[in-house]
Amino acid sequence: MKSVLRAFFVLAVAGVFLFAGSAAFAAPNPEGTKDIKQKPEKVAPPKVSKDEKKYDWLEIKVGLYWQYDDNVVLLNEDEDLVPDYGTDKLVTTVTLRATPFKKGNWKLGAQYDFYNAAHSDVEYMEIQTHSLLLFGFWSKRPSYLYFPLSANMYLLDNTTYLNTVRFSPTFYYEQSNKWLGSVTLSAEVLNYKLASDDMYDAVDYLVRFSETYLLKRDTWFKGYVSYNYLKADEQYVSYAGPKVFLGFHTKLLWEVEGELSASYHYRDYRLENPTTHVSRVDKRTIFNAVLRRPFGHGISAFARYTYVENNSNETNYDYSRNIITFGIEWRY
Repeated sequence: MKSVLRAFFVLAVAGVFLFAGSAAFAAPNPEGTKDIKQKPEKVAPPKVSKDEKKYDWLEIKVGLYWQYDDNVVLLNEDEDLVPDYGTDKLVTTVTLRATPFKKGNWKLGAQYDFYNAAHSDVEYMEIQTHSLLLFGFWSKRPSYLYFPLSANMYLLDNTTYLNTVRFSPTFYYEQSNKWLGSVTLSAEVLNYKLASDDMYDAVDYLVRFSETYLLKRDTWFKGYVSYNYLKADEQYVSYAGPKVFLGFHTKLLWEVEGELSASYHYRDYRLENPTTHVSRVDKRTIFNAVLRRPFGHGISAFARYTYVENNSNETNYDYSRNIITFGIEWRY
């Protein structure tokens, strides 16, 4: 039964990409009056488009995705892998974002995110996350300040295994109508709840410099350079290193949007692992390719391919992954 449902879902997503499914109806032109002395008719108020938001302070996003991963990660990318074990999963996401306070240059709001991933053939691997974000936004062109504070809870089979709290203020500056730069400072506290993972309890510090160039409408380049230092309770789990990211977005034929991105992350672990007697060094490369097609009324469909290659001098962490995702999203 599960295989039938998965097949139906994949076919439905593929069908959405092939079927545009939207028709436009032109409103009839009003007839003119024959007698110029005739009292003019009252002009009816403009009709509100169905796509126009009634509550501009509220944003809603719901997503349903099917994803196949040929090398599954159990909990997080730094823990033990299931070597060369592939499986698919259904992912459900819900985002609720409210910005009730807007006054002058300030905006204040909150956001809740829900994520649930159910693997089809590994029943015990159901991962769920709940995230609460409080944020403030100050703008006075050409400068902007964003203050997000988030708390996240991760569950494995309905058992909490990780709690995190992150504060990551960002300063944006418009150098021109084409260039937008930003600087981010971030600190995140990671608290693992399983006794076997106490060694991973840590604080992750990050600084990032980002630049975006708008080539034309719907076409832009983005890049950033960052450096992070993760200080864990066990020193041999701590690491530091730079990361480089480059991305490109544009609109293709038939309203399809395309994205390409690549990143490289170098991680140098602080001390020698007492078990393997190796000072671990990871070099991680990630490639992403995305096609997205909006269909109006906030509905869009997308397909994504992700390739991850982690070259490590520790065998347990030397791996590659191929991830394919098809999804449908609705935004309000």
